[in-house]
Amino acid sequence: MSLPDALRNGLSSLKDDFLLGGEEGRHRFYSRFSAYVDDVQTSLAERRNPVSKARRPARPHPSDLLRRLVATDCVPNAKMGRRGQPVKSVALLTNQVLDWKSHAPTYGGGERVCLTLAGLLRESGCTVTIYQGAHQPFQGECAGFKVIGLPSHQRFSEFDYGISENFFDISHSYDGVIYNLPEYASAHRMRRDALLLCHGIWFDHRNYEGLGIRSEDWFRHLHRCFAQPGLVVSVDTNSINVVRALWPELATKMVYLPNFADTELFHPQVEWPTPQRSAEDLTILFPRRSHVNRGSRILGDILSRIPHRCRILWIGEGDGPDNRIIEALAQQDSRLQFLKASFEQMPDYYRSADICVIPTIACEGTSLSCIESLASGCATVATHIGGLSDIIQSGSNGLLVSPNPESISGAINYLIEHSAERTRLQLAARQSAQHFDVTRWRKRWLALLSHFGWIPAEAGRSEEALFWL
Repeated sequence: MSLPDALRNGLSSLKDDFLLGGEEGRHRFYSRFSAYVDDVQTSLAERRNPVSKARRPARPHPSDLLRRLVATDCVPNAKMGRRGQPVKSVALLTNQVLDWKSHAPTYGGGERVCLTLAGLLRESGCTVTIYQGAHQPFQGECAGFKVIGLPSHQRFSEFDYGISENFFDISHSYDGVIYNLPEYASAHRMRRDALLLCHGIWFDHRNYEGLGIRSEDWFRHLHRCFAQPGLVVSVDTNSINVVRALWPELATKMVYLPNFADTELFHPQVEWPTPQRSAEDLTILFPRRSHVNRGSRILGDILSRIPHRCRILWIGEGDGPDNRIIEALAQQDSRLQFLKASFEQMPDYYRSADICVIPTIACEGTSLSCIESLASGCATVATHIGGLSDIIQSGSNGLLVSPNPESISGAINYLIEHSAERTRLQLAARQSAQHFDVTRWRKRWLALLSHFGWIPAEAGRSEEALFWL
């Protein structure tokens, strides 16, 4: 280890553990102090007595690098055990169920999962308080839950460890604590019985500037996210495999529990499927928030490769620059409509579509939009990003393609030109969606909460097997 790195590690622990970490942090600092001193002494000795390249000891195998980075930073907590008593009160930390500025409700995928889980806990007898990020402290209400805003003042890259620290101090007033995203779970302090939800890998790209992704400090934050909770519930298997590849021991605390769709709300139209329709009668739906990672910036190249005069809908406003990109495309291409729709309107849009496209290029779990597309009986095209391959088995219930315009447009053209195959995949889509039905999701969560003693055993009884735990 270089001298600057050794000093940086020691000073970082002095600040985060000894000065800000309370009694537990001071114990952590004392337990690691000798390691910091040894690192500094070794670095100084190497500077005083440099060895020639020929005599320099061989570098450790690259597989040890990540282990050495976190060796003095965080000791992983053990997997959550069974509680002695069911929980009565739960604190749930998320990014936002109320907009940071307007405090109006937000309805992204992560927020919908958060509120649905909170509702399930409430039905099981728990009082749930939702905490979220904020510019200034506030109190509000969403879906009948009290919402408290925690100001954001301390960040590293995408990790808001300041909010995580504040939430830790608050969490002792509750029986159970849940973190709804890893980026709010990287502080040095966390309850050993905390439960973390991972909604997919978010760092599989280089689309953001100014972040410290893949730096040494970033890996330490990432490690703490998955090392400290007692249990990590992942909506996709890709996240578990990425963590296993980095730190195999941490994957033992992760379980797979995919997202859901209400298959009674999202269902095909009465006259379905309709295989004899011409290309001009077909509707292609992109149910995506306009964002670089959701494929908005490759939409133009996709459309340019589709020669057919079909109706194309992009439904979902998002980031300002990407909104403008799609608005400009809609002005240039008369086939394309750029629409904003409420959650209540979406089932009808899905039912009107023949083909649904999930053109994600990064940051995806088990996409709610993809599952809703299947439930609605759409022939579905999705990229093999993140958890999408947990939903789509290519050629069985949809088409799984590479995240580029050529592959996506090729799959769309294939479904337009081959009506029999389009019909087959529409039928298979609806059938496969039953595996992700919200009723089954609820049973899985109740079984998991019962298994770990969060709710009474009888409340979690289910035909669902617990082999996935």
